[in-house]
Amino acid sequence: VCSSDLVTSIIGQVTATDRDSGPNGHVKYYIVDGDPEGQFSVDEGQGHIRVEKPLDFEVQRLYSLVIAARDSGPIARESTRIFTVSITDVDDSPPVFDQTVYDAYVPENSPSGTSVFDLSANDLDLPPNDLVEYYMIGTDLALDKFTLLKNTGQLRTQSNLDYELVQEYEVLVKAINPGTTFSSLTTVNVHITGVNEFIPKFTNNEYVFTVSESTQLGYPVGSISATDDDLGPEADILYYLVGDSNTKGFAIDPHTGSITVADEIDRESTAEITLDIL
Repeated sequence: VCSSDLVTSIIGQVTATDRDSGPNGHVKYYIVDGDPEGQFSVDEGQGHIRVEKPLDFEVQRLYSLVIAARDSGPIARESTRIFTVSITDVDDSPPVFDQTVYDAYVPENSPSGTSVFDLSANDLDLPPNDLVEYYMIGTDLALDKFTLLKNTGQLRTQSNLDYELVQEYEVLVKAINPGTTFSSLTTVNVHITGVNEFIPKFTNNEYVFTVSESTQLGYPVGSISATDDDLGPEADILYYLVGDSNTKGFAIDPHTGSITVADEIDRESTAEITLDIL
C-alpha cells in the first residue's frame, strides 16, 4: 500500500468459511494484534481491510496484522492469519538543511573554480524520491561571484574576489526535490579573507629632525609613518631600525614609529646622524 493512500481506502480482503449452519457458521472478522495505533480496520461482515489513519513510510514500513475469523456460536471458535501490509514510499518529505545559516571563508584573489563550501540537505525519502538539486538565488552581486553545482551542492568561486572592495557575500541556496514543490532554504555567509598583497609606503622619502646633544634619554625626536593599501591585519605596520642604525643612540617604537633618544649624543664626533628604517 502507498504511504499516501487516503484514509478509508480498502487495501485488501480476508475470507473464511465455516461448515456449521446457523450462528455457528456465521463468521465475523477482527484485528486482534499487530495494529496498536489503530491504523487499520476490518469490516466484520465482509472482511474488507481499510486504512483508518494516515500512513507514513518514514515512521513504519511494514505491518503484520493478525486477523481472526470468529464464528457467532454460543462458544465461539476462531482461527487467525497474518495479513502483511507493506508501505511503499512516496515523495512526501522535503530536503532539509541542518542549519539555516552557514559561514564559509575563502581568500581574496582565489582562482575561479575554488571550492568554498559543500552544502548538503537531508531527505528522509528513499531513492529515487530522495534526489536533491541545489540552486543559488538572491542578489546579482553574489550570483556574479559564485556558482553552485546543482547535483552536489558545492559552492565555488567564478570571479575575482577583492577583500579591499567587499569583505562578505550573502548567498541564498534552495534545495529542491526535482519535479515537486518540496524545498528548503539556507544562507551561506561567505567571508573574504585578506591576503597581504601591498607593500607599505612611507609618507615621506626622507625625514629630518633636530635634537640637542644635551637631550635626556627617552626624549622624543620625531615620528615617521607609512601607509598600506591592504585592509585588516595585513595593513598593520611595524617599524625597525636597520643594521648599525641600532648602535647610533636612538630607538624606535615598532608600533607608532616614534623615535626617541636612547643614548648620549656627542655633537663633536658628528653633527648629523643618518638612520635607516624598515
